[in-house]
Amino acid sequence: MEVHHNIAMVFQRQRPAVVSENSETTVIEADATVVLDGPVSELRLGSGAFTGCRLVLINNTNHSVSLLGNDQVTEIKPYKMLELFWFGSRSTWASMYDFENQVTVPLGTVITCSDRKNKSGYLYANGSAFFPELYPEFYELWKTYKLGYDHFGMPRLPDLRGVVFRMADDGIGFSTQQKVFQFEPDAIRNITGQFDAQGYDAWKSDYGAFVVAAYGYVDGGTSGSGSFARDRRFDASRVVPVAHENRVKSKAVYPFIKVL
Repeated sequence: MEVHHNIAMVFQRQRPAVVSENSETTVIEADATVVLDGPVSELRLGSGAFTGCRLVLINNTNHSVSLLGNDQVTEIKPYKMLELFWFGSRSTWASMYDFENQVTVPLGTVITCSDRKNKSGYLYANGSAFFPELYPEFYELWKTYKLGYDHFGMPRLPDLRGVVFRMADDGIGFSTQQKVFQFEPDAIRNITGQFDAQGYDAWKSDYGAFVVAAYGYVDGGTSGSGSFARDRRFDASRVVPVAHENRVKSKAVYPFIKVL
């Protein structure tokens, strides 16, 4: 590890060592914790000795410290800690979060979050276009989704806003969704009702979703003629809960899809 323009305290196997300001090179032979303090400006990371070599960086300043020579991490925020591992198969340092993602989370995985801030390795799944050159492996996977292109010919991410997830039907016959990210519009089960149209007591009948809306005298009749149903109406709320859309009980979150 090379250290430029900073004061750092290095703890190797619990034995502290001091790296003086403006020192050019410090070699860490084992797992270490580095505390950045004072007029720290940047830190250059070299090659790790073996896969899994662990480095904990603690920024004890009130400003961000730049990390150079590392594709995965660009800076450490003020008063934050960053845990790095040497990822030997890719010859790079990776944060604990990125290391886990690269090992266990496949491309195309969808996660949900409580905010829309950028997530490392993920893009907000709002139907916007993306550059296939930046995400070549994801683009190859995207081709199987057949999600379409924008008016500039750029591939679009799936738009997962305002919908709920349902497992792909995969031939079982419950829905029309045979492919991942295939959209299925809303629908409800059939609602039925019935009323009689013949017979002396036909006016009294209302079954299912039909209900007598008003009573009154027959045309031209008198009070002695009796009261009959004058009209009927259809009211689905007598059978099912209603709203301006069909929906399930839910809570709102933001969807992200893994692209790196």
